[in-house]
Amino acid sequence: MAWFHSLLSYSIFAVDLVGYLVIITSVLYSLYEFAVVDRFNMHLFYHNTTLMHGIAIALELLMAAEVLKTMLAIHLSDVLLLSVLIVLRVFLGYTVRKNHVDEEYVNKLKQRHHIRKEILDHQKRLREEQNRSRTTEEERYEED
Repeated sequence: MAWFHSLLSYSIFAVDLVGYLVIITSVLYSLYEFAVVDRFNMHLFYHNTTLMHGIAIALELLMAAEVLKTMLAIHLSDVLLLSVLIVLRVFLGYTVRKNHVDEEYVNKLKQRHHIRKEILDHQKRLREEQNRSRTTEEERYEED
């Protein structure tokens, strides 16, 4: 029975660790998307679903670890505390999934942002070409 207890303890630790790693990586990736991909565009970041998905998965993993902890609980107070934690995590997972934004809308926003960026880049290239043509015309005029 001691081997089962230690195996269960290691399993709980591993599931908890994976849950925390999922939270950390989704926060870091969302910050990367906000800073690099979306270029600090709050409207796109508000509709970013990466962080919501990561938190939802992490909450499910942490809830699974809490369920496993009930198998190790000795006293009734431990079971009550773990059941309260499970209810809270279920509620948080529900609210995260409820606030899930339609990904099609997000993709349209990102596509619109990308098209706008292409238009601005094209306008910039046109201005640069006009400036180059002006300088070459001025050089020709000075040569004559």
